Amino acid sequence: MFSEEQLNDLVGRVHRRDLSHIADVFSAGITDSQVLRQARRREENAERAAKAWSYQPPKTLPVTWVDMCIWLFNKLGIRSK
Repeated sequence: MFSEEQLNDLVGRVHRRDLSHIADVFSAGITDSQVLRQARRREENAERAAKAWSYQPPKTLPVTWVDMCIWLFNKLGIRSK
């Protein structure tokens, strides 16, 4: 019923105490293609969530009031001694 790879995956998940959706695999009404589609959907959702949480906004140069004052002083020709 299960390939060796699927059994190893199940054993690894049980060992890690990840029992989510284990019962789905052993349900009588679920076919192998449905199980694979559910697994693929869960992986896609996990990837989307990981991308959302790891989003970094584009890097911009921070402009502070000190930077603006230095620019203004340089523009006006005000130099420190």
